[in-house]
Amino acid sequence: MKRLTVAQYQDGLRSLDNLTEMIGEALEKAMDKRGELRRDSAYAWRGYKIVSFPGLDPNHYYCQIFLNQPNIVAFFEYYEMKPHPFQVDFDLVSSGFFLLDRAGQLQALVGFITIALDEARRWNDSDRRRQIVSERFL
Repeated sequence: MKRLTVAQYQDGLRSLDNLTEMIGEALEKAMDKRGELRRDSAYAWRGYKIVSFPGLDPNHYYCQIFLNQPNIVAFFEYYEMKPHPFQVDFDLVSSGFFLLDRAGQLQALVGFITIALDEARRWNDSDRRRQIVSERFL
């Protein structure tokens, strides 16, 4: 394993925080003031809970980065199930995200989240979801 400097550690944390802030900004733009978010984190992830948004069950959808997969922004429904019953991923590396300027990065995230929200609304109303997700959550 490679030696880590204080500067590298601090830069990494700032970068993660900046990306998390950008995800929040992209969520707000994609949701167009029609919903409510809550920034949240745990030891293994950073991101946002979608508290409310038209067409989605409240408090069941998230957009976040898992620290064991830092190149992926995941938009998913969570019910303590593995794998998640619904998940859409955005690969930051293969999409060329890091080659874009800030405006392009934000636009890419807004585009991803807009598509994910549309897919989540279709999933939320689907028969397949009712078959997979326990009735106590529906």
